Amino acid sequence: MDGWTMANNDTAKQMKRTRKINARLKCLQINQQHSRLATDNHLKITQEEGIDIFCIQEPYTIGNKLACLSESLTVYTSGARRKRAAIVINIKQIDTIKITQLSDENTVVLETTLGNATLLIASM
Repeated sequence: MDGWTMANNDTAKQMKRTRKINARLKCLQINQQHSRLATDNHLKITQEEGIDIFCIQEPYTIGNKLACLSESLTVYTSGARRKRAAIVINIKQIDTIKITQLSDENTVVLETTLGNATLLIASM
């Protein structure tokens, strides 16, 4: 398999599946320090680079809600007070569930499924 020596066929299948997911899923993490300018720059980079999932710490907020994000994005936050963490999904093919037991204003945890792979994503 592409020059790799494998102990058994199951391992080869698992590595091939993992490699495919890594090739398709782009993630980014940023601390915006509650800045509108940082949010605008972040969205520009996201669009230019085709970022699928981004974790935000200290997002720009207005009235305890994230501001300046497109309606086409799926935004996950938690709690009623000022948000200090968020996860934003930019593609619709990902099945995502927020784990509310582990999420609050400071932390957002998602279980994300893409194909046969399940990922836990945390923004703190």
